[in-house]
Parts: sequence; structure tokens; C-alpha cells
Amino acid sequence: MNVTSLDDPVAFIVLPAMLHKEKEAAKSRIQFHFYEETSLFEDRSLSNQILNSYVVSSSIDGKNVKNLSDPVKVVLQHLISNE
Repeated sequence: MNVTSLDDPVAFIVLPAMLHKEKEAAKSRIQFHFYEETSLFEDRSLSNQILNSYVVSSSIDGKNVKNLSDPVKVVLQHLISNE
């Protein structure tokens, strides 16, 4: 497992403030999923390419979130440096 500190995360998601301000937000459960096992998402037909980050997702129970005026920000750190 790749060990990291909170100052240098391998992945994070920032949700727009508008999702927190709605009355229903207090009643909704926001789920974050972090998949460390990248082989679950690799396409073996792409023989010379690799998935070079962990996979993350977020969802809000019972809500279809779309057409937001502010973006959801997802930042992923490379597992293998290009240097």
C-alpha cells in the first residue's frame, strides 16, 4: 500500500458549496469510494497503457447530481512518476 500524509494525498474530491447548502443536504448521505486495487479498472486490450492513479468516486444517496453551476474537483496523484 502506498503510504502518504494528509498534506500530500494520493487522491481527493472537492464538492461545490451549493451541495452543502441545500435543505436536503443535511438529510443526505455523501459517500466517497477509494479503490486502491487498480487492476479492477484496467483494460487488458490496451497492452502498452497502464492506469497510473487510484480510482475515486463520490455519490449522494437518492440524488442524481447534474448540471452544477460549479465544478466537482477531482485531483489524482500519479502512482508512477513520469520523471
